[in-house]
Amino acid sequence: MGAVRLSQFSRAAGRPRLELPFHGGCTIGSLWLNRIEELRRELQRPDLPLYFAVNSIEGAPANTGSWPYTRVCPDSEQPRGTGGALRDIVAGLPLQSRVLVAPGHSILLHSFGELLHDLAVPDADAVVHTTLDGTPTGIFMIRCDSLAALPAKGFIDLKEQGLPAIARGGDVRVIATSHAPPMTIRTLDEYIELLRSTAPDRAAHDDTHAADWRLRFNLVEEGAQVDPSARLHDSVILSGGIVKKNAVVVRSLVCPGGVVAAGASVFDEFVALPEKA
Repeated sequence: MGAVRLSQFSRAAGRPRLELPFHGGCTIGSLWLNRIEELRRELQRPDLPLYFAVNSIEGAPANTGSWPYTRVCPDSEQPRGTGGALRDIVAGLPLQSRVLVAPGHSILLHSFGELLHDLAVPDADAVVHTTLDGTPTGIFMIRCDSLAALPAKGFIDLKEQGLPAIARGGDVRVIATSHAPPMTIRTLDEYIELLRSTAPDRAAHDDTHAADWRLRFNLVEEGAQVDPSARLHDSVILSGGIVKKNAVVVRSLVCPGGVVAAGASVFDEFVALPEKA
């Protein structure tokens, strides 16, 4: 949301970060759907909508057509920024309703339920969530009429322009809680760490004396080519990626068209097609 240039992930992977794979055949986007499904059950609101705000630079997640009460909302112009995108999304919603905002290029590893209760401050126009040490998590609760007051055109970043504009005429609160913040996916290191920390068999290997190099996971999409002699360690091979004989791939992302040559070793890298000049 709100990117002003194509991220390295999307440029190399040829897809939005919401379509990056996760354990169990999920994607980052479908994990958000899971969080919303949990919230729908807790609130007994099966029709609670989920909106993905996207811009034409990053691109929209695919395969959301079958997701219940889910809508992908592209920018009306290029680009609108997070504040502008939210302003456009709430157009037509009841002005007194509130929207829960979370960063799509991340994932929340626990339910929204208790967090939503903490953010539901009746008289506030906007509530900013932080950790106990004051670090913003990227999660907000905002009244629709406050968003509707933002400019209808131009780039509006929610934190830099949107919230200050709301604060000038309204009540903006900051709520600090002990809830774990979303794990962000801005860099390859963050993506690999997310997958390591959520590996299904992690608990069986957790050991305070274990070295950080212990193998936690490998994800190989259908359509990738990995020679049986190759060794993978905490890496993701996307469909169309190729890992040849006796290659070693460590904490890396092999993207469509990317080739790890026979006998080569790559560490902490994007392996992708060369960028056009």
